[in-house]
Amino acid sequence: MLDYWILELDANYQWAVIGHPNRKYACILNRQPTMDRGTYDILIGLLERKHGFNTKDLQLTPQDEGLNAPREA
Repeated sequence: MLDYWILELDANYQWAVIGHPNRKYACILNRQPTMDRGTYDILIGLLERKHGFNTKDLQLTPQDEGLNAPREA
């Protein structure tokens, strides 16, 4: 079984940031198929700066619409 941490959680449970203690695995979960680009960028920043994750290889799951373009470096 894979351990994981709930690193960040929206007050209304609309999204969550999950990570593995070894900092090699992370994901951003969202209740809706779309996420505001600003929110996404903030969560990426928290993963990197607050929690020490390298997010350069983070991949977006394609959705029918919404935030599904690769993040620019």
